Amino acid sequence: MVSHRTAAAVWGLRAPPDRPEMSVPRRASGRSAIARVHRVDLAAEDRTRRALIPVTSAARTIVDVSGSFEASILADTVDAAFEASIVTPAAVLGAARRASRAPGKKGLATLVKVLEPWTDPIRPDSPAEARLLRRLDEWGVAAPVRQHVVRDAAGVPIARVDVAWPALRVAIEYDGAAFHGSSR
Repeated sequence: MVSHRTAAAVWGLRAPPDRPEMSVPRRASGRSAIARVHRVDLAAEDRTRRALIPVTSAARTIVDVSGSFEASILADTVDAAFEASIVTPAAVLGAARRASRAPGKKGLATLVKVLEPWTDPIRPDSPAEARLLRRLDEWGVAAPVRQHVVRDAAGVPIARVDVAWPALRVAIEYDGAAFHGSSR
């Protein structure tokens, strides 16, 4: 079945690789002159079809590419999958647990770090907000209050901001071009 970077292309998350990737059961002969072959036994929930193509599930695909994508590319892929609503953070974490049972699965620590903005009980409203949260963490900025409600002197809600440090009276509202359009 189609897997890894080729599966990410089938799911519409990345451009296809130069050489197709596929997975076959560990016991199968998987030699191919035209494709990169991975030997892995996949759980039923990690296999599906998309437009009649046998492919790893979106969750398993994200787990599989976590070992070959740099963190920023993996973050973009995760954000795109959640924005398109083709997978949930819980499904990705489940696929990661199943994959970690087999030896040699690389990239899982990076994947868990990339998922952090999406696994918090207060989830980001957009991939841009998830990127902001990751960047603040990279810079060592104290964790903000997410989706903070700003109130007037009478306590009436007047706004909700993406992140805030209420004790410092600092807030950030970060929306991408999808919310405000292009600046050009």
